[in-house]
Amino acid sequence: MANMVIATFCQNLLIIIKNIVKPNSPSIDSNLGQEIKVTLDRRSNECSEDTPAVVLGDIEQCTIDLKRNKAGGCDRVMNEHLVFGDL
Repeated sequence: MANMVIATFCQNLLIIIKNIVKPNSPSIDSNLGQEIKVTLDRRSNECSEDTPAVVLGDIEQCTIDLKRNKAGGCDRVMNEHLVFGDL
């Protein structure tokens, strides 16, 4: 009985890992960039005068100030993805 539980657990864990860990494809950066542009365009249409504007210089400065060689958070995005990404 215990061996069955362990085997089932290992099978389920393997399925979870296969769904989490996926290699990058050559087009992943362009696909993600396009998705971000669509989202930003949609958000900019939703903004009102009460919404403070975010200036590109502010984003650039925040990106420059990010610390390197830090582990990614729960979204698995590391600072290097933002600093060296091509968006």
